[in-house]
Amino acid sequence: MVKRVISFLFDEKDTEVINETAKRLRSMEGNVPEIRSIEVGVDEMHTEKSFSVVLIVTFDNKEDLQKYIVDKYHVEHVAMYIRKHCKMYSLVEYTY
Repeated sequence: MVKRVISFLFDEKDTEVINETAKRLRSMEGNVPEIRSIEVGVDEMHTEKSFSVVLIVTFDNKEDLQKYIVDKYHVEHVAMYIRKHCKMYSLVEYTY
């Protein structure tokens, strides 16, 4: 199994973009077949070290992760929107 954990930083005052991002991320469940599990969280503490949104996605293997990265739904409905608004992100991918 492969897990991808990605945290996104948006302008903390832009709750509309943060909520829309979380909605779009959650919409991948059932629309991107390679995803085995998905969890989306929106930051509640708003500290100076906090990111805005976190995505935790699980795949069967690295090949499915690669398919997900270029998946049409993921790219057009999610990634392009996030790239337009995201100030910074952090990413970890690992096998377990």
